[in-house]
Amino acid sequence: MKLQKTRIGCLKSRRVDTVREVLDLNILSPSAWLAGGALRTLIDSEDVINDYDLFFQNAESSIAVKNKLLTAGFDCIYECPNGFLFTYRKNSVKIQLICEKTYQNIQELLDSFDFTVTCAATDGEFVHYSSAFVKDVKKKELRLANLVYPVATLKRIVKYAARGYTIRKVAEEFVKQVTEKEMPYSEEEMRGYID
Repeated sequence: MKLQKTRIGCLKSRRVDTVREVLDLNILSPSAWLAGGALRTLIDSEDVINDYDLFFQNAESSIAVKNKLLTAGFDCIYECPNGFLFTYRKNSVKIQLICEKTYQNIQELLDSFDFTVTCAATDGEFVHYSSAFVKDVKKKELRLANLVYPVATLKRIVKYAARGYTIRKVAEEFVKQVTEKEMPYSEEEMRGYID
């Protein structure tokens, strides 16, 4: 997908205020990015932020962010046993560090996201986004961008439906893509799993 970018200082301040809590921590950089759902609030001010998801270019960047969060008074309230996810909280602000995979750049990161309404990221200076991100958030229409983890994506489709997103087209596309994927089991093996 082709990305556009806008300097964060050029956005209306009331829109940027929705993510100000993270911006003011100075934890974002060219190798540490806030991405996904929280940035929908830049388009839809009525959207609710549950948490802030941070992604990284390398392990050093995630370590630096962890140290900055602890210094800023955040508590680590969850650490995945495999070290893939860390959740920090201070008062009502919840920040998740997604460390399962690192990304060469924001383009690679956003290309891995499942829905167009999450295809936005900021390094603290620029907001990078697809044109579909803006259009689909405004229309509250859920569309697939990339299907890698079908079970997780299906759960997220249900979540977005509860938030008022139109899901008919995405549900049809989901079924089409899942049925076209090569399954790791033979038809005979699958009969044992299907009633």
